[in-house]
Amino acid sequence: MNFQGIVKVVTPKMTVGQKDTPKVSIVVEEIKDKYPESVLIDWMGDDRVALVEHLAVGSEVAVIYNAKVTEYNDRHYQNNGGRKLEVLSEAAEETDVPF
Repeated sequence: MNFQGIVKVVTPKMTVGQKDTPKVSIVVEEIKDKYPESVLIDWMGDDRVALVEHLAVGSEVAVIYNAKVTEYNDRHYQNNGGRKLEVLSEAAEETDVPF
């Protein structure tokens, strides 16, 4: 699936599972005036985490991800796993303006 928008959240790098696999999650929100959609995408593994761990909040990105549903104990869980990321524009730097 493809999604394009502004990065709203980048989680700190963490490790998961018995193999201590690195993981970073990002939230990307569409650029719309009214009712924008957003998606949480998990990036797992050293190569994929390297794509996003230094990503700045406010950057415009295009992502390709896989949506997957798993079942455990008669419950269903969805996971969006990141595949590719393209930074379309960097976040604007904040400047300190004295008042």
